[in-house]
Amino acid sequence: MTKQVPGVRSGNGGFLRKPELNTEPLKPEAQKLNSQKTESKKPEFLKTELQKAESKKLELQQSAVSQNKLELHKQEQRPFKSTSEQSAEKMIQKQHEFEMWRKQETERLETGKQNLRRQTRKMEQERIQLNIEKAHFYRQQEFQETKKKHEEHLLEMKRQILEGELYKLAEEKKQFEQKKSFYDQVEAYQKEDIRKKPAAIHGTMFFAGVNSQSSLKKRYKDLLKIYHPDNKCGDTDAIQEINREYQRLMAKLQG
Repeated sequence: MTKQVPGVRSGNGGFLRKPELNTEPLKPEAQKLNSQKTESKKPEFLKTELQKAESKKLELQQSAVSQNKLELHKQEQRPFKSTSEQSAEKMIQKQHEFEMWRKQETERLETGKQNLRRQTRKMEQERIQLNIEKAHFYRQQEFQETKKKHEEHLLEMKRQILEGELYKLAEEKKQFEQKKSFYDQVEAYQKEDIRKKPAAIHGTMFFAGVNSQSSLKKRYKDLLKIYHPDNKCGDTDAIQEINREYQRLMAKLQG
């Protein structure tokens, strides 16, 4: 039967003894043996790289130690300075820094001035070009306005000429109609037998449509050319009637 111990339960409901672990540290010979076994398992190139890294690490450590020693040695050999000397050195250092800053600022300001001058010249050139374009635009605009006014004046003159021509045409048409009416009456009178019908001659029929002295004189001259007794178709009775009517109308228009 299995011995029952407290703490570990067996399969049939009892307790089993817990196995004890070996907690004793390994001996140096065992540690060395384990490290040799581990190193033997590593590849050769990895061993070489690890050795190089270890040697590099040692060199860096030695270099850092020597550098620290050198700094300590320099500090020990450096002479002791008083507070006034340290203040003077700080003042000189600050003055040197200020001079460097002033030089940099002077260069920066000079560069800014040069840039500003270039921009000013550029703006001045652009302003001159703008003034030239502005003057050219105003000249073009003035030329266009002058041309427009000239064209309007020409159109107005043409309109006035056309109106005058239309008025003349209307007057000529009116005069033509009056002359046509007169000549129609004359033609009708010539066809009649004046000797058989002397009562048909009336002075008013010769001066129909006359309303001014100039038109009366012009009509009278035209009638004389037609009815004068010296002409082939002249008529003494008709010319007498024309003279009487002419004198009557002239007196009427003058009065």
